[in-house]
Amino acid sequence: MISNQTWERIPFQAVSGTLTKDKTKTHLPFNIGAISKHGITHNNIGINNQDAVHLVIEDNFIIGVLCDGATNNHPNVVNSYSTNATGASLMTHMIANLCRENITPRKNKMNREKFLLWMSEQVISRTKRLEQTLRVPEEYSKEFRHNLLTTTINAFIVRDNEYFTFHFGDGFVASNGKIIELEDDYISRFNTSPEIGIFKETSYGLTKDLISLALFSDGFKSKIIASNSMQNLFKTRLNQNGYSDLIPEFHLKTLANLDEDLIHFWPKDDATMILLRKSK
Repeated sequence: MISNQTWERIPFQAVSGTLTKDKTKTHLPFNIGAISKHGITHNNIGINNQDAVHLVIEDNFIIGVLCDGATNNHPNVVNSYSTNATGASLMTHMIANLCRENITPRKNKMNREKFLLWMSEQVISRTKRLEQTLRVPEEYSKEFRHNLLTTTINAFIVRDNEYFTFHFGDGFVASNGKIIELEDDYISRFNTSPEIGIFKETSYGLTKDLISLALFSDGFKSKIIASNSMQNLFKTRLNQNGYSDLIPEFHLKTLANLDEDLIHFWPKDDATMILLRKSK
């Protein structure tokens, strides 16, 4: 048993966005939870956690969105550190609400390419509308985005028959334990036209074949995600559907069984995970 680790003194905490108590159940045979830990380097210099999560749980679909806001600001801005924690939180809600809007009335199989183009158009146009609402002068648009909206986006949708994940920016996805590392980028750099799109599909499959699906910010190490301790967490089945609190299970069964060398001075950066698992 590992003792006196930083994660014990400053433990992971449960996160869910604005998930309400009357929206924690689903008919889908899955449970979902999310955890986040303030990065040690951020904590040591007084910067708050820049990661954000929003979960949506309905009878016939589940949505998870994770955004990782960048710490550094635009070089033209006097403040060295950004307010991207706020932008990341706003972006999780925007993406989750757009997903909900799109799939709530949907009965057919999703055209994923069309969906991602639509999502790109919505995010770009609504972000520009936010700048207009806040009366941001056009010549300061880039500084505004770097200060508030420099964030990655990592998301999944799980429906009755199909699931898929999509992203813009870095982090990790683990589908049935298989790890996919995402490339580095931030949503504030969307110079791409909406017609081309900014989001990329990460994975897709049939819901009947899904055992676990996890999203990670880049504060997690790939070696930790690939460890036996984490892989066992992916395979553990709970006798419940809907929201579950991952904290006791993650602290006592996963972290406590990791090699001390692996988690020494970890996480340096903010570390966040959304985990969906098949129920018994």
